[in-house]
Amino acid sequence: MSLQVLLVLLCALSTTQSKVIGGPQILCTTNGVVIRLPMDEPFRGHIFIRGHYGDEQCHVDYRGKNETEPAIEISFDDCGMRRRRQTNPRGLSISSTLIVSFHPTFITYEDRAYQIECFYMEESRIVQSEFNVSPLQATEMILQPEMPVCEYTVLSGGPEGDTIASLNLGDTIYHRWSCDYQKDGFYCMRLHTCTADDGQGNLQPIIDTNGCSLDDGIFPQIQYTGDLTAGVLSKAFKFADHSNIFFQCQIALTLKEKHDNGKCPRSVCPQSRKRRSLQFVEQTFDVAAAPVFVNEFVDVKYANSGESIDDSNGSCRVIRNMLACMIAVSVASICGCLCSIVSYLFWRRSEHIHKTSFLS
Repeated sequence: MSLQVLLVLLCALSTTQSKVIGGPQILCTTNGVVIRLPMDEPFRGHIFIRGHYGDEQCHVDYRGKNETEPAIEISFDDCGMRRRRQTNPRGLSISSTLIVSFHPTFITYEDRAYQIECFYMEESRIVQSEFNVSPLQATEMILQPEMPVCEYTVLSGGPEGDTIASLNLGDTIYHRWSCDYQKDGFYCMRLHTCTADDGQGNLQPIIDTNGCSLDDGIFPQIQYTGDLTAGVLSKAFKFADHSNIFFQCQIALTLKEKHDNGKCPRSVCPQSRKRRSLQFVEQTFDVAAAPVFVNEFVDVKYANSGESIDDSNGSCRVIRNMLACMIAVSVASICGCLCSIVSYLFWRRSEHIHKTSFLS
C-alpha cells in the first residue's frame, strides 16, 4: 500500500511542473539586463547564463522557493555577454543565452533556452533653428522605396539542406546569404567583412573588406548564384574550449543600373587583394546567422561484415601489418618456450636412465 502511495505522489509531482507563461519579460538598462519569467506554478529550478552555471553572478537557484515570477539580473560586464557593433542600423548589440532549468538537479528535455538581446542605437542629429520669410514655399516630395530584406542562414549539407543549430566538427555546411526584394534586377548585393566569434570576445575575420576569403582551407571563396543570392560550402570548425560559434557578415546593396552594362560587379580573388575605388553609393547592412553549436567528438563508424571501410590514407593497412608482426612474434615466442621445455624434459629423462644403469 505504501509503495502505491509513493508512486502516486511521484506521478503527481511530475505532472505539476511549472511552465513559462507567454515568454520572458526583458528590461534593458544602462549597464545590464533584467529578465523575468512569469510561471503558472511555483518555480523550483535554476535560471542561469549558458556556460556560467558555477558563477553566482550568472545563476539564481530557486530550489526550496515558491516564486511564481523568478527573475535574474545580469551585468553586461559579467557572464561573457556578447558585444557586437552594427553599422546599419548603427548601434551596439549585447546578447547571451539564458537557460531555464525546471528540474532541481538535472538538465532535461523540458528545459528552455532563450536568446536574449539588448540593442542600443546610436544616432547623430543636427539641431538648428532658422526663420525665413518667403512669398512662396516649395514643397519637396521624396519617394523612399523599401530596401531589400537580407538574411544569413547556415544549412546542413548544401543549398537545399535544413537550417541547423548543432553539428559535429568537420560536418559539411552551407552558408547562404540572400536578399528578398519585390522587383528583380533592381539591386546588386556584395558580401564583405565576415567574422566568426565564440561569443566571449574572441573574434576572427574570415572574409575581408574586398569580399575575399582570408583562409581558403577554413572558408572558401564566396560563390554568387544571383544578383541577391550567394553561398559557399565549408567544413564545420570551432574555437578551442568553446562549442558555440557566431557568424556575421556585412552586405552592401547598390543600384544595378549604376554599374557598367547593367551587371553586378564581383570581387576578383585572390589575385587582386587591393580594395578598388567604388564610384557608386553603397548601403551596408549587418546580417548575422543563428549561433551554431559544434560538437568536437565525432562518431566513429565501424563497418559490419560485408561492408567496406575507407582506407585511402593507408592507416588500416599499417595497423594490420603491425598486428601481423605482433602475432608472428608471439607465436615464435611460444614455440621457443615449448622447445625449451621439451628439451629440458628429454635431458632429465636421459639423466635418470644413466643413473639407473650405473646403479645396476
